[in-house]
Amino acid sequence: MYKSEKDFFNKWVRPMLRNCNVHRVESAATAPGFPDSYAQGINCFIELKNVPEYKLNKESFTVPWRPGQQAFAIQELMNKTFIIELGASYSKCSWTFMAVKDGVLLIKHNRFFADNKVTAPSIFKWTQDMEYNLVTFLKVHGYVITISSQTSTADYRIKYIKTLLHIWGILDVSSVDFTYEDWFDDGEVAWISMQASDPWELENIAWEIYRNEVLNGKRN
Repeated sequence: MYKSEKDFFNKWVRPMLRNCNVHRVESAATAPGFPDSYAQGINCFIELKNVPEYKLNKESFTVPWRPGQQAFAIQELMNKTFIIELGASYSKCSWTFMAVKDGVLLIKHNRFFADNKVTAPSIFKWTQDMEYNLVTFLKVHGYVITISSQTSTADYRIKYIKTLLHIWGILDVSSVDFTYEDWFDDGEVAWISMQASDPWELENIAWEIYRNEVLNGKRN
């Protein structure tokens, strides 16, 4: 647990993001809406909260955002939207990191949260045994993707994954050698836009493909 947001920043956030030059940017003048921190290497604003009475095993959380803080995150999301030729658009998102009694919640600002209540899939529960490096995690999961034409589960998921690969620099994603059956069970029902599958699952699969195709030298 941490004594304050400043203590949380110094003891967890700064060490975890030491490779991307993170700054405290909030001041008394900007406090009503401006986030606490900016991570320069990944172009990401981060709001900090310290709520030691919560534990990770809850299914939903009420985040003590002040008026304007969610609005700033949504505005950032809208200002960083890009359209690509895969029938998709993507936006760079901001985050809230909330320290709780037994870990840290990473809250992805992919939408506005009514009454400041957050549930899955917008939260990721970070514990000491995580295999991810936090900088890598934010690079992988730091986008909100919207598919313009949803036909089937398979089509949606493949477009989602290929959009991420495009963002990370694989421009000719049509040449990436993978199929739906490589990663998912077949026989699923038709896709409906409001029935989104877990984005963490899709982003982890995209990252695995990226590591195999790019980082391990299979592609130039």
